[in-house]
Amino acid sequence: MVCRPEPLPREEGGGRLWTFARGGRGTWANVSAKETATNRLWVASAIADDFGLAAWRRRELVAATVCRTAGGTKPVIGLVGGIGSGKSYVARCLQNYGGYVVEADRLGHEALRQPNIRAAVVQRWGQDILDASGDIDRSRLAAIVFRDPQQRRALEALVHPYISRRMQEEIARAQGDPAVRFVVVDAALLLETGWHQLCDHVIFVDAPEELRLARTQQSRGWTAAEWQARESAQWPLAEKRRLADAVVENSGDTAQLCQQLETLLRAWLGDHSD
Repeated sequence: MVCRPEPLPREEGGGRLWTFARGGRGTWANVSAKETATNRLWVASAIADDFGLAAWRRRELVAATVCRTAGGTKPVIGLVGGIGSGKSYVARCLQNYGGYVVEADRLGHEALRQPNIRAAVVQRWGQDILDASGDIDRSRLAAIVFRDPQQRRALEALVHPYISRRMQEEIARAQGDPAVRFVVVDAALLLETGWHQLCDHVIFVDAPEELRLARTQQSRGWTAAEWQARESAQWPLAEKRRLADAVVENSGDTAQLCQQLETLLRAWLGDHSD
């Protein structure tokens, strides 16, 4: 079964969202047509105002998903959530269940090594962003672009088309690999870029704000200000959560996280996840 994001009629419809509570128990929550329309209007406003100005990024997002069958196609699962929510950890967990993980961050590194992209980046931001070996220093570049939304969008316009193409290539290759049961797309800007349209399902990875900040301080050495600047460059968490098909809690209890993921995989893969 393949599920693609498709608009619902404006005056009818709605959808359902599978949500896990802190105790690890899940339940279906109804999403009304009014909420769907609200999401559509919010996203349309965001795209016009600050995100996705390039034509290839103009996508319509909705809160519900219409499913249709397509025999033999492996599900593609996208991950969204706040910075430090543990999306990459969830991706590794899903890998243990037979998933192939497509990492947008890795593809971003790859993009900056492409001669044409590297040249364009250096031309715009200068030699000071290069390290001693002549490679682009991502931390120096980030210090520039995350202070100015216009600079950030300029960088995204250079690297996102490459990431998008490579992402599609990796998904296609994984679809043809008999050892792969499903594909996972780990991309911080999955919704903002429209890459969610490559996915059949989207999971919102949830964690308390103080825990997310502590994780980024420990793993990346960021200050609270740096974390907040990166977080502000993404869509509000409430909107990401609302547009997801499922919500999982990732507050440090690995057994609970695995239980949540197994439940989703049984539903989406149509068999036992073991």
